[in-house]
Amino acid sequence: MPNRVTVDVVEITDGDTLTVEGSTGHTETVRLWGIDAPETSQPYGSDATAVARKVAEGKRVDVELIERDHYGRVIGRVHVEGTTLGRTLTRSGYAWHGRRYPTSFQLKENEQQARREGRGLWSQPDPVPPWRHRSGRPPAPSGKEVLNSLGWMALGAVGMVLLFVLLMMLGA
Repeated sequence: MPNRVTVDVVEITDGDTLTVEGSTGHTETVRLWGIDAPETSQPYGSDATAVARKVAEGKRVDVELIERDHYGRVIGRVHVEGTTLGRTLTRSGYAWHGRRYPTSFQLKENEQQARREGRGLWSQPDPVPPWRHRSGRPPAPSGKEVLNSLGWMALGAVGMVLLFVLLMMLGA
């Protein structure tokens, strides 16, 4: 597998997956290296796809080939207009830097800055990462929900103690 190839982007499947076509007409599915964008069924998933389309669809790009995944997709960095598509998505707040596979310091920094500035999916109080969404688990409760729940539990415990004391006083 050559290290870097110039291809045309013929389709954006979602925020982190695209189809490219080489000069011979051969197509490949490319999964962006180092990031994980929201699934299309998640909040901001369609926005991530729209950003990827705006930046790369129909354009000639360079794909830096990293490896093939267990689905047979090429894992790579897509270089377009002086940056990578992964950097654009993390910088604009439409992707997490990769947690399961290696990623770059720049992608982590981009995500942290987008979080601080509340860009894209970071405008939500507790965005659900796509890897948790794919696993089918419900999102973890937010800090506020946990505190609220603990407050009601504490109130219930106090009520039980007061009821016990009242019953003791009544001689029950």
